Amino acid sequence: MKFGALMKDIGAMRRFYGILSLLAKLTKRCVLRITRDHFYFIIQSENWSVTQHLLVWAYIEQNKFFDVYNLTGVSMHTTDTGEVLKDEIMLEIVPDMMVGSLKCLKPASSKSIAQIKSLKIKLTDKLSPCLTFNVEMSSAANKFVPDHVMHDVPVTVIPRKDWDYYCKPPPQINSDVVFEMLNIKVFRIIVEKMKKLSSSVRVTVKSDSSLMLHVEKIDVSVKTYFQDIHLIKQPDDGNFEISVLVDTKRLSHFLTSDSSVQPHQVRCSVKNGELLHQSIKDEGFAFNYYLPALADS
Repeated sequence: MKFGALMKDIGAMRRFYGILSLLAKLTKRCVLRITRDHFYFIIQSENWSVTQHLLVWAYIEQNKFFDVYNLTGVSMHTTDTGEVLKDEIMLEIVPDMMVGSLKCLKPASSKSIAQIKSLKIKLTDKLSPCLTFNVEMSSAANKFVPDHVMHDVPVTVIPRKDWDYYCKPPPQINSDVVFEMLNIKVFRIIVEKMKKLSSSVRVTVKSDSSLMLHVEKIDVSVKTYFQDIHLIKQPDDGNFEISVLVDTKRLSHFLTSDSSVQPHQVRCSVKNGELLHQSIKDEGFAFNYYLPALADS
């Protein structure tokens, strides 16, 4: 197996770093599926069956991020559904280690942005399989800046017998209601404050196009309302109230992602009492986040 790629666009590098930063907040380990056209990032929920509960399913399109992309993967693999895969590599990665290796891509100022020239990624075989990241710097402005910053990040090659778990597309959720969150900044601030009050938050969508966030403890109950949300799908019954109780911290982690991947809007789907699905889709990448419901106390 061989893989090597090159990024030259600083915007693409920043977004790549931002996606890894978001993954690092959500999990310790993640599956990276490398194909001819995409990088897929897949996280299975640690507390549920691997075949039934997905936490994250995301991808980036290689032609929107990479200037050079060379892949020689497994020649052929047939899944249990009969799908034939060609030239693919599957690795288990630790996003936090990658984020630590690429911190130079998170500029503190516009001046530091200009110092980054390119990012090379290569699958290497050191003492163990690694993804080697090589950041080329422009040292003309500062003689103390190195020409290259290189890190070897250990990865685990996933055996082919386990590939079928990660080749399936994300599940189609038969949601009761789908809406778009437009004012993400205010929503994020509210969730951050509620996180300090309670470990769980109830998300409720009503037929009057309102969204309510509700946290409750023995000594306090706090509700915040958002009016005139954009409903994309709703029950046929004209009078409805769809809600789900989710982990406040996990919801907060998704909303406070790096600014390079922070969208202007997020599409949300709610399956009453079962699931909150949030999705981002932008040019060149998509991110699906599935929050299973908590049990009502």
